[in-house]
Amino acid sequence: AGRVEVRAARDGGVLRLSVADDGAGLAAGADPAGGIGLSNTRRRLAALYGDAQRLVLGDRPGGGLVVTLELPFREAPAVCGATAA
Repeated sequence: AGRVEVRAARDGGVLRLSVADDGAGLAAGADPAGGIGLSNTRRRLAALYGDAQRLVLGDRPGGGLVVTLELPFREAPAVCGATAA
């Protein structure tokens, strides 16, 4: 069995999301830019957020992989008439 950690934090105007596991990490010589799926994701993020976004893959210290996504933090507008459950 493996372990997956998901974290979210706000740092000023930045929302930082990370997902890490304790698996094998990146294969030796692997391109952290990724394949078609990651390329498409990077293009979509750039179209939505321009230079205000960042997506990084890397080996996790101690083994595994960590993916970090940084986006501009935006408050959701209040919904009129909404109540908390």
